[in-house]
Amino acid sequence: MGRTLTANYYRTVARSVRVPEMWVGDAAQDMALAVWLDGNDTPRAIRRNAIDCVRRYGRFSRSGHDRETVTLDKVTRGATDRYETLLTLDIWIAARSLTVKQRAALRRRMAGLPMTSLDSAHASAARRKLRAALAA
Repeated sequence: MGRTLTANYYRTVARSVRVPEMWVGDAAQDMALAVWLDGNDTPRAIRRNAIDCVRRYGRFSRSGHDRETVTLDKVTRGATDRYETLLTLDIWIAARSLTVKQRAALRRRMAGLPMTSLDSAHASAARRKLRAALAA
């Protein structure tokens, strides 16, 4: 490592690959740590680390949940009364606790598509998780 890279440099690279603004500081620290651990401070290696940060800090969290802010109107669109609105909110909150694989398996089951044994396991786990969340 022949040069000293500043935190601003890492932030600039993180922004250039579109890391969300609220995660730029964390991404810059991760990139600096990766460069220090690898001992490779070439622009290509730094950009590769920045792309890894986009995967880590992008629009979706590690468990697959969308980090985008959802408004109450978006969730309750189509609800006809107050009870249905509350029920829709409860289901939506419970569904956000599912992993991406569990959601996909439930969609496959509801669509009547062929499922592997692993899909069945994910769907069963999703149903148990939803049942527990809605019973609470």
